[in-house]
Amino acid sequence: MASTGLGFRRRILSTLIVCVCAADVLADESDALDALRQAYPSIKVLRQNSRIDRLHSGFFSTGDSARDSAERFRTAYSDVFGVPPEDLKELSDSSRDPELPLMFDRQTGVARFELISYAQERDGVAVFRSELRLLVRNESQFPLVLAASSLKSLGQFEVDSQVLASLVDPEGLERAFAKGRVLVAAEAPELTVFGDATPIIWAGTDDDPVATPK
Repeated sequence: MASTGLGFRRRILSTLIVCVCAADVLADESDALDALRQAYPSIKVLRQNSRIDRLHSGFFSTGDSARDSAERFRTAYSDVFGVPPEDLKELSDSSRDPELPLMFDRQTGVARFELISYAQERDGVAVFRSELRLLVRNESQFPLVLAASSLKSLGQFEVDSQVLASLVDPEGLERAFAKGRVLVAAEAPELTVFGDATPIIWAGTDDDPVATPK
């Protein structure tokens, strides 16, 4: 459950956690990183704990457009983060565009960079706060120069279809909301405005990932 403050009102964004069946790691991250380094020897890797947080230096993808360059990286090297390419979907958050121009040149009015963002999901269910953001130079061949990741390596699991069905059932939602409201009232009575319930996969946070997602 997460909350955001808007003026003097505070809103609870209620989320429902989807249970999953965890198993072995889906992709060999080490092999994928070795392949990326062979293709682009100048690349530098920054880690947060054991998780790859940033890739940068030089360039590590090109294409016919910024989006094409990003797509080529996604399909070829997303396993570096322990995430298969099919789990990365172009960002569809209504508050942000999947392709965002950055740093406009004052003389030409053209953006120097394009930021392409992907959200992580599995079986159509979003992973909590897990994104891949790719920074592409807006120039010839559109070189990809930075990858910023909050992705989670989920392993080889499937969303429990029965649990998911129960979470989208109106009566089940009302029961979950009623239970949640009681807990919120006891711990933070000033939080009274609730958002829509959204099933998510919980794999921890950037600072504290969990070994077994749920």
